[in-house]
Amino acid sequence: MLILVATVIHGNERSGREAFQRFFKILTDEKLPIRAHIVGIQGNIEAWRRNVRYVDEDLNRLWTREHIRRIRMGAFHPRTREEKILVKLVQAIRHYRSKLRPRQLIWLDLHCTSSPRGTFVVSTRHHANLFLASQLRIPLVLGLDHILHGTAIRFFSEIRNAVSLAIEGGQIGDPRAVHVHHAVIWTALKAARLIPREYFDIVAPHEKFLTEISEGLPHKLLVRYAHFIDSTYQFKMLPGFRNFDYVRKGMLLATQWDGPVYAPISGHLLMPLYQPQGGEGFYIAREIKH
Repeated sequence: MLILVATVIHGNERSGREAFQRFFKILTDEKLPIRAHIVGIQGNIEAWRRNVRYVDEDLNRLWTREHIRRIRMGAFHPRTREEKILVKLVQAIRHYRSKLRPRQLIWLDLHCTSSPRGTFVVSTRHHANLFLASQLRIPLVLGLDHILHGTAIRFFSEIRNAVSLAIEGGQIGDPRAVHVHHAVIWTALKAARLIPREYFDIVAPHEKFLTEISEGLPHKLLVRYAHFIDSTYQFKMLPGFRNFDYVRKGMLLATQWDGPVYAPISGHLLMPLYQPQGGEGFYIAREIKH
């Protein structure tokens, strides 16, 4: 088993990096017998140094089949900083898979949102992904893989014997996001049966924490709408919105170059944008009851 924990794919989402460092210190200090190879992936370090989402373009929109195919063939000629990083990441991951030859791979992609109460897991509908996501005790969001192209979790979900999840730990800069990401790593390892039973007491407080912070939130949602924008839109979200806020069709949510932006459908608001960089102003999801 190979576990890849991806951090700072977006440079200003810093909590995952700190969480993995905390996890790895405990792992090595306690010499815990984890039944897997675990590798921490640092994504956009240049953006991390500048504390911005990206420098030239969004690294988490570049993982397309065509890009990966050309990188593997040696026919990809990167133009931007993020494309250069993508080449290095793909080559590093290929190296670990070739060297270790794992029977299964798990990709945990640690992110944050620019709005409050942003703790949830994003998954595809693949059975193995859904099983692991359902064990994390935080809200599960489906459908983003059909809306967003070039994301890492979509790429990894199409690899045989691979599981891929994106974990939104909370609001950017919120210290609790570090605790969420740290707890998710431990909980995921237990769910994947990689921690011996005699060490379950280490994981129990993390499971309890994730359960408590998710109280009162929808258990499972399906994204039904994404409001796409670019830098020319002059998009500005109205203040005060949080993840999971329920909005009704016709409710004023934001403004942009061509006027007010109203909710096109009713549902739960996800990832309302309160930072200058980003290609989506907000999403609207509906709860899945069954």
